[in-house]
Amino acid sequence: MLELDSSLRDALMSEIAAFIQQVHSFPVDTAKRCGVKAVDFKEKYASQLEDIRRNVYHLLDTLTITYVEKLHEDYLSDEKNFEYMPVLLHADLSPDHIIYDHEKRAIAGVIDFGDVQIGDPDYDLVYLYEDYWGEGFIREFLRYYSHDDPERLLAKLEFFSRSNTIRDILIAKRREDRKVFQEALSNLKEEAYA
Repeated sequence: MLELDSSLRDALMSEIAAFIQQVHSFPVDTAKRCGVKAVDFKEKYASQLEDIRRNVYHLLDTLTITYVEKLHEDYLSDEKNFEYMPVLLHADLSPDHIIYDHEKRAIAGVIDFGDVQIGDPDYDLVYLYEDYWGEGFIREFLRYYSHDDPERLLAKLEFFSRSNTIRDILIAKRREDRKVFQEALSNLKEEAYA
């Protein structure tokens, strides 16, 4: 997060938490009537696993395959990961999409609602976790954003973050973007060997 004095940092975290809670409180039935797609997260990631098995495993070494299998098994086999009340999600809430006004020393707005969907409320924290800020930020953020199981949240965010590498591989393959595909494949192998 920006290098800010602690009182301003706290105020901004509180604003971000309030924004997420407002999005999550939007009536799901209304969102569905407006055409917002509901995503079954268990089905989504099981499908992703099948997709990479079919289309990419022949390019991977045994250790990387084992890593991908364990990553998905740990998430998919734990039914508590799916005990959530579906909510409306921004679904792409990265630091780049939170506009900060330096003069007013406040958040001016949030942009990019192109991925809005209905699903697991924990998912809306993945890019705050993944892009720059990490576990320390999330733990601090939970002073403003209530969660009944912080350790499970962090484990899910780690899974979502790592599975984004797999998503990038599959998207690049479908688009036949060789450069992005190779970069994402290299990132996956780095994660597997870390």
